[in-house]
Amino acid sequence: MCKLFTPPTVTTVMSSTTVFAGFSGLSNTGAEDEWYHCAEIKQVMQWCYACRSECPSYESNSESEQGFNCDDFAKCFAAYCRRKKYSNAVWEAWGDCDGVSHAWSVVQCPDGKYEIEPQTGVVWPFKSNPNYKARVIK
Repeated sequence: MCKLFTPPTVTTVMSSTTVFAGFSGLSNTGAEDEWYHCAEIKQVMQWCYACRSECPSYESNSESEQGFNCDDFAKCFAAYCRRKKYSNAVWEAWGDCDGVSHAWSVVQCPDGKYEIEPQTGVVWPFKSNPNYKARVIK
């Protein structure tokens, strides 16, 4: 028997123009799709916690081996949200955190953009955390 797709309880479809309006000045930002399915931040955070439970433990880099670190968490989180089939409005942010290169996530929700640290589950409104400075969003 074919399983029917059940849409989320709360999803907003937004145009690419609306979604990317707040990313001006950052490189590598732009529409991959014309329409984006944006979930409420509460739902996105549930996905973040579920994704973290499926990810390997954090491992720092060494000279001989790349561990599972910030960029891996950001990629996994974006993939996890897309796997839900109704949120394509999650991206990786690349930039600096306290002067060190770092990767984290950016999410478009109906009420605005948020930055999420997928390693810890900490969330804040886009550009409101002075320790995180995005250079690229992809």
